[in-house]
Amino acid sequence: MVNDIRGEVGFTALDKDWTLKLGNGAVRHVENETGKSFTQIGKDLSNEATASISLLTQVFCAALKRHHPDVTMEDCDDIIDDIGHEQAGTLLGKAFELMQPKGAKAGAARPRKATTG
Repeated sequence: MVNDIRGEVGFTALDKDWTLKLGNGAVRHVENETGKSFTQIGKDLSNEATASISLLTQVFCAALKRHHPDVTMEDCDDIIDDIGHEQAGTLLGKAFELMQPKGAKAGAARPRKATTG
């Protein structure tokens, strides 16, 4: 079951339920693959002049891996073909929003828990 409190975004494509999550692993993977910070990737995807199908698909696929570890880039192509680029972008936009703690500004560091000893 999808849990938006955990940053999960659910959708249906190709007659199957899917869950996106932009967790640390997905972010790390895309940063390593692109050589860009995730803040820059978000900016690139939200700007028509810098957005690309390749980057959209790469982030989309990385976000699916947490709940669908066997998904391939070709599977992601088929999913995006089914739902359309605009819907894929909307779903990723929601995942970007959910990865931020409530009340935090984009790019702001999460508060650290106090430790003892």
